[in-house]
Amino acid sequence: MDILLSDYSYLKNNKLALAEAIRSCENGDTIHLGGGIIEIDNMFAVPQIYYLPRYSNAKKYYAFYLENLNDVTIDGDGAKLVFDGDVSPFGFKNCKNITLKNFKIDYKMPHFVQGFIKKAAADYMDIKYNSAYCDCHYDKQSKKLKAYSKNSDFVLDISSCLTNEFETDPMRPVYSTPDYFLCTDKVHPVYRDMSVLMDVCELGDNLFRFKFNDKKVKHNEGNYIVQADHERRNSNFQFMQCENIYMENIDMYASASFGIIVFLCKDFRAKNVNSVICPDSGRALAVNADVFHIVNTRGTIKISDCIMENNMDDSLNIHSLFSVVRNKINKKTLVVDFTYLAKKALNLYSEGERVDVLDKYTFQKRKTLTVVKSELLGDYCLRVQFDEDIGDIEKNDLLESADAKPEVYLNNCRSGNNRGRGFLVPAGRKTVIENCVFYNLRSGIDANGASLTYLEGSAINGLVVRNNSFCDCARRQCDYPINIRPMSIDARISPPYHSNISICNNNFVHNGRRFINIECASKIKIKDNTYDFNEKLPPHSNVNDSGITCLNCTEIDVEPKIV
Repeated sequence: MDILLSDYSYLKNNKLALAEAIRSCENGDTIHLGGGIIEIDNMFAVPQIYYLPRYSNAKKYYAFYLENLNDVTIDGDGAKLVFDGDVSPFGFKNCKNITLKNFKIDYKMPHFVQGFIKKAAADYMDIKYNSAYCDCHYDKQSKKLKAYSKNSDFVLDISSCLTNEFETDPMRPVYSTPDYFLCTDKVHPVYRDMSVLMDVCELGDNLFRFKFNDKKVKHNEGNYIVQADHERRNSNFQFMQCENIYMENIDMYASASFGIIVFLCKDFRAKNVNSVICPDSGRALAVNADVFHIVNTRGTIKISDCIMENNMDDSLNIHSLFSVVRNKINKKTLVVDFTYLAKKALNLYSEGERVDVLDKYTFQKRKTLTVVKSELLGDYCLRVQFDEDIGDIEKNDLLESADAKPEVYLNNCRSGNNRGRGFLVPAGRKTVIENCVFYNLRSGIDANGASLTYLEGSAINGLVVRNNSFCDCARRQCDYPINIRPMSIDARISPPYHSNISICNNNFVHNGRRFINIECASKIKIKDNTYDFNEKLPPHSNVNDSGITCLNCTEIDVEPKIV
């Protein structure tokens, strides 16, 4: 059945009409929004508590929230959805065959502030904030810097914000851009080492002087500084335990955190789903974090014809999650936990799921077990019962789902002007990246896995990178356009972790003298690529004359072609 938003106009309240249209949705229905500009806040939103993304345990208010429904379509008919304040646009749980298409997302007040760097000295900087959407004020007593919306009652606390510098023309992060949390009160609760404490003096309307306390950060006069909300509470789209998701013809001009989160799902497709700066807005930022963030998802992922530009983090991150063995209850039952604060209240495993046990030092698979039951013990622990005997599992060994590793196909996408990286793809199964363009990034393709810092896996097994272009994709001296490096493994002595990697027919331009870095891998083919040796960036100490590094790798077939 077609549900037309216009059919609810009798309610004389556009926000209530939208809420009623969504609540009337049943299996097989299509909601038509009818185009135009639709303003949405959390007045009639559905409150839910999900702990992903990040560490926020506050309620999230979903404007569009569907649970336990199948065969549902939401068609914007060209609508522009403008969200206001503390609201999550879309949330889906335990749904099948979901289609979203034909609309744009923006926020009345973006969840970041953007300022012009009027002065950058050795121990302070003066920032004039853009007052188009908000006015900024500093409270000396609480040491809180806050942005007050000009169009609503929304207030954004920017006392601990992820901060980056952008050029004014073109609108992109600067080379060797500082990467830190600007804090006016106390260090960031999770990213403590990235915190830079500053004293604040309000010099005039939206004009502030930030004086460095302990660390000093070099900025450039005449550029922009962007500070994004650190909580990352409200993603534009959040799919939990859903199956067969399809998104098409969607532009994201802004987000409060991630663009799209896909968690514990199966089969995801996106076509012409874009993170782009809102036209004529003067903004430097589109999405506040990753555009696509896909976790413990199985089946097939297909993303094509998508633009992922001007993000505060990565364009695409596909990974599994590790849990850490803490206690053995009996011969078939373990207690595992999450040591990273952002992983909270997550029941990762389901009945019948196969789980690999990984050695805590080498990340090599020791055995595979089958889950009988998994249940939460508090916010950070799971009690997991298996069908088989546990055997010689040791404390601090890792568990990782053997099933939640999708095949991935990424085609004809564009990633650039991001603070972070392009594609992070430790998917565990066949991954094909072709006909994509990467530019002005810390790295174009990054496959790490084995990360104890973020508890993220897993090993690459079957990566194909072909017919892509990489330009200015080594922004820092430790970066590479393609970087395949397990994070928590000593690459000098460890056995191969990644395997079956083919990098062919790609073009590398303006990346200094470093192009490809591969560590702890086997069965590597690097052929028919073209490179230039622009000296804009110096070579990395580990890179040989060809700009390609294979450290502790086996079965290597490399044939550089330098232009």
